Amino acid sequence: MNGPSARSTTRNGSATPPGARTTTTPTGKREAKKDILRIMAAHGVPYAASASVAYPEDLAAKFRKAKETRGFRFLLIQSPCPTGWR
Repeated sequence: MNGPSARSTTRNGSATPPGARTTTTPTGKREAKKDILRIMAAHGVPYAASASVAYPEDLAAKFRKAKETRGFRFLLIQSPCPTGWR
């Protein structure tokens, strides 16, 4: 997975990892990506987690935990985007 922003037609985004090739960074992104989960932790978000659709049991468990948690919840869900792969 190269981490481009799907909502922007596979263009480079702040969460795109260094070296990833996108339509706007065909030779690879040079800047570091933002650590979204660290940003959430710095803001005191009660529940923040990352998950992948490749591990459905883990994803379901994190959804359940998020549902049980009071306050703001953040799930970073990774999924493949074959049309964006470079």
